[in-house]
Amino acid sequence: MANGLSAVVLFSQTRGDGYVDGTQFRAKNYFIGLGYELNLKNSFQFIFTGSTYWHDQKTTNISIADYLKYGASGEPNRKLNIDVEYLNGEAFNMRTNYYHKPVASFS
Repeated sequence: MANGLSAVVLFSQTRGDGYVDGTQFRAKNYFIGLGYELNLKNSFQFIFTGSTYWHDQKTTNISIADYLKYGASGEPNRKLNIDVEYLNGEAFNMRTNYYHKPVASFS
């Protein structure tokens, strides 16, 4: 802007089912940038960004025999995840990872 101030704000969300059965995920992302240009040689920038997310996991090793057992027409079920169960038609996974580590910087 003419007074030397600037601002950028971004919010987004993504979600999905994952490739392997029972590995759903959801992430919310944010970015906030504020700036001030004092003169042609000096400017200040403040940035705050991060993402909160969770994702279900597959941690149990599965044998080739099990992939074939739960497959169809002799083809293995490559999406097999024995860590997930279904409760009232919805996937329920005991292994969920949650994460949020925001970052701020000033320059």
